[in-house]
Amino acid sequence: MTGSVHISQHPVVATKLSQLREASQSSKATRGLVHDLATLLSYEASVDLALTHEKTLMSPYEPFQSSELKQRIALVPVLRSGLSLVDGFLAMFPEAPILHLGLYREKSKPGLAQLQKEHPEVQIYFAGVDENLDGNGFIRPGLGDIGDRLMNTAF
Repeated sequence: MTGSVHISQHPVVATKLSQLREASQSSKATRGLVHDLATLLSYEASVDLALTHEKTLMSPYEPFQSSELKQRIALVPVLRSGLSLVDGFLAMFPEAPILHLGLYREKSKPGLAQLQKEHPEVQIYFAGVDENLDGNGFIRPGLGDIGDRLMNTAF
């Protein structure tokens, strides 16, 4: 992976990802784990954001220069499963506008490599990356159909 791809090494992220992979998790537990992972990843993904110190505010004792994010942050979940990440990211960025992106998924292992090649300036953060595809194009060990698990629509 190049410098634009960041795979979390945090032990809490690894633990929650393992719990999320467990097939017996209810939809409620799955949503909670995705929320937790989104909150943790929003923290990791924002570590290098630039700050500005333009405002002078007043503490109970004296004036101080406030710290604020320099750039605006927008949340752009990929429909439908990406919507489950929004609340976790809003915990970190409560004023962020929410935009939506619809994509059609094709079975493709080199998708990440292609994204890196075409947009090397984009920083991508993952809880984990599964390298294996089975004969049907499903990621292994994977999360199963995470959309169905989140929305409780697997019948």
